[in-house]
Amino acid sequence: MDILNPITLPADPTTDTQAVRRVWVEEQFGWGLADYNASGAGIKTWTGNPAYNASAAVTFGQIRLNKVWLRAAATLSTVNLFITTAGAGLTSGQNLVALYDASGNQVAVSADQTTAWGSTGLKAAAMTTPYAAAAGGYYVAILANGTTTAPSFGVHGNAGGSPALNFGLAAAAARTPQTGTGNTSMPSTLNIGSLSLSSMNYIAIIT
Repeated sequence: MDILNPITLPADPTTDTQAVRRVWVEEQFGWGLADYNASGAGIKTWTGNPAYNASAAVTFGQIRLNKVWLRAAATLSTVNLFITTAGAGLTSGQNLVALYDASGNQVAVSADQTTAWGSTGLKAAAMTTPYAAAAGGYYVAILANGTTTAPSFGVHGNAGGSPALNFGLAAAAARTPQTGTGNTSMPSTLNIGSLSLSSMNYIAIIT
């Protein structure tokens, strides 16, 4: 074995795109989405590798959105989130997860998550109707409401978030947009370009 080059890598990817290079690097140097799925995880897409995370609370009545990329058509059934601090005094019927397409149209929504978010751990929010999605960009949306303690979710990076998450992106293509407060349900459409930007990227794994 050559001690200067102890690892033999396969040929470079033939399609020179950012997405292909990112997947290639993940597969060669660490656990990527393909590695999970090789063991049967069934992940369709995610907001990022869950190995790098902290936690942060949401704000009652504010819809937080995180963009994900679906590289091939797939049926999206469940959004898996990580509750790190349980919600308290949550309002029944107003704790929801939804999926929106890149234009802000709601394509799937969960049943009420009030009971689930009242305890910590991995939470699987099933969509009431699985969505047969074409390849492209989608948003995972989280909404919590209550009177006492908003739940905290696992986030990528650190609890303070990253101000660079939306670097170089127009508002309508934002990675982490958010609404104002006062929402009690998931609207059928959102005007992504009119939303403010968030520095928080919540861990969401879609199966």
